Amino acid sequence: MNKESILITGFSPFLTNKVNPTEKIVNYFASKGYKTRIFDVDYKKVDDGLKEILSKDKEIKLVVSFGLASSRKRIFIEQYAFNECNVFIPDNSGYVPEHVKIDENKPTFLESKINIDALVKSITTQHYSLYVSHDPGRYLCNYIYFRTLSALDGNAIFVHFPLCETEEEYNYAIKISNIIIDQLLSY
Repeated sequence: MNKESILITGFSPFLTNKVNPTEKIVNYFASKGYKTRIFDVDYKKVDDGLKEILSKDKEIKLVVSFGLASSRKRIFIEQYAFNECNVFIPDNSGYVPEHVKIDENKPTFLESKINIDALVKSITTQHYSLYVSHDPGRYLCNYIYFRTLSALDGNAIFVHFPLCETEEEYNYAIKISNIIIDQLLSY
């Protein structure tokens, strides 16, 4: 895999989170020449943006999405995305999905074709803390992950970051992100 075959995404701030660390992380990768996109936390903008990018750029073979899980204290790579939307919490445009299912024609969940356990193990043996998660929530992080797994036949991963409140925490997040991308480039 090469740099041109990877799309790296993140999100803007949302709900009560005035800062989303994934913006800074994605901007770092943009400065290194990667294909990137920061999405507003908006279902329609995610759908429209992904369709536009993936239909125009046939080189993209893997999507690496970063998101904020402000209630978590560690960095997690998600194993699964669920065919469910949160029908209670509005996105940044005020929209609340009317239906629980993301896609009536898809299964209950999708799993990344990347071996998440092996990826996490290879990184944690390098003395960095990274964990596997089996629950990405049901908000926009799960939504984009489900959409990218579906669009690229399982060739996507999703990384959840906690809040980064200091420069040291941002630097650590960027360092781990670099290691993840380097590992994926070796596939």
